[in-house]
Amino acid sequence: MKKTIHLLLCLLLATPVAAQRMQNTKSAQTTFLHPWAGKRVAYFGDSITDPRNSGSKKKYWNFLQELLNITPYVYGKSGRQWNDIPRQAEQLKQEHGTDFDAIVIFMGTNDYNNAVPIGEWFEETEDSVVAARDTRWVKRKYLRKKRTPAMDADTYRGRINIALSRLKTMYPTKQIVLLTPIHRALFYGNEHNIQPSEEYQNAVGIYFDRYVESVKEAGNIWAVPVIDLRSAMKGQPYSTTLQKTVFTPMMPVTAEWHRHSTIGWPPCRVVFSLGGQRTTVALTMRISSRGRSCSSVSAHCICLTTSNPSVTSPNTVYCPSR
Repeated sequence: MKKTIHLLLCLLLATPVAAQRMQNTKSAQTTFLHPWAGKRVAYFGDSITDPRNSGSKKKYWNFLQELLNITPYVYGKSGRQWNDIPRQAEQLKQEHGTDFDAIVIFMGTNDYNNAVPIGEWFEETEDSVVAARDTRWVKRKYLRKKRTPAMDADTYRGRINIALSRLKTMYPTKQIVLLTPIHRALFYGNEHNIQPSEEYQNAVGIYFDRYVESVKEAGNIWAVPVIDLRSAMKGQPYSTTLQKTVFTPMMPVTAEWHRHSTIGWPPCRVVFSLGGQRTTVALTMRISSRGRSCSSVSAHCICLTTSNPSVTSPNTVYCPSR
């Protein structure tokens, strides 16, 4: 396939930084402009985001910059953990105030490596609350369990709570998107920095999966979108073949990995309604940040720089590459 749509482009369509612009033309054509095109996006994270990291000259945010003309404000720093997000947020505020559109957070792998306990999302207490429901219970105060977010800086979930609470307070109207940590291969920096792959528990006996799942859970708790890069990326450490093709001998932070982090694997699919039928469209073209015209049928293909979609089954329209 000559060109493939980038996974982050596809998934960012679900994050309403701006309304999607669909404009009808005189020739019954439609133009689509990606809602993140031309936006200003802050990136928080660790070494994979850090522009100073020499593992790759081009990072995932560079590819998004090229594809969507995004202006990146990058604050990721090598080795940092979730407890560094408030500092990165303060730096963003000092440099740009509220003059930006969204925040992307790519963090968690160093918390696992540094054996930060998972902890709990909530602390429970007993409190009285007024309640009433028809004849089942009369209006009065009842003693019930109450939960509040755990703000424990020594646990992983506590750190996420602290970070997202701070961001929601600082930037209540800004879009926040979480990226899950990706698969971990062996990292050998030197004799004093050897990090086993995710096949092994960390020093407190926790597998990497729980750190990844906690980021997904945070999306529900704090009402922010989560992009699961770990499940979408091409490589993982249990496959010797994929280790050789995607992973470096140390960690997957090469330009090839960053390119794959934004490419759908497999190509993203979107379900829409066409003529009253639910129709699946295989997105296999890069979305233009400038927008392109499509025929009335391919308008439902999210306007993939093609004007000749083909019907491959009664309920499927395929938007091919050129």
